[in-house]
Amino acid sequence: VSTQSTWDINQDTMTAEPLAFNKLKAEIQKQVVDIITAELKEKEYSAKDGPTWAHQISEKIVKVLPDKSKDFKYSVTCIILNKSEGGLHMSSSCYWNATTDGNIVEKWENESLYCIVTLFGFALQRNYYHLFIFCLLYTSDAADERSSVDLGGRRIIKKKT
Repeated sequence: VSTQSTWDINQDTMTAEPLAFNKLKAEIQKQVVDIITAELKEKEYSAKDGPTWAHQISEKIVKVLPDKSKDFKYSVTCIILNKSEGGLHMSSSCYWNATTDGNIVEKWENESLYCIVTLFGFALQRNYYHLFIFCLLYTSDAADERSSVDLGGRRIIKKKT
């Protein structure tokens, strides 16, 4: 299992931006479908077992998410309902950073039931948003002298104490 890099590095500016949930979305969505299918493929709706199945699906999804990226907090909701004439109306809303955060809604069904999983990924905020890469080149003669450093043709001489 590969974990996505924490940062997307822009080679032109040598700065880095936090990883956006949208870059992980397709891979996570496939894994969500695989987990639901493995749990419910051969099952018929049962009011007694439905809560257990919903819990198991939610827990399995939450356990695999950190393998994709540890830079997000995740929230997973799973609803299992009988395929009948009854209706269901559901809405989810949150305040987030549209650049880095995201969500997935997956509706899965078989002959007797519906399963709806809603997943939110919220980027963990860091105290820094840009990484700067510095390089200091020591020339061989300056490195041998140990009393000075050559910085782009200018020699800096340390005072001896």
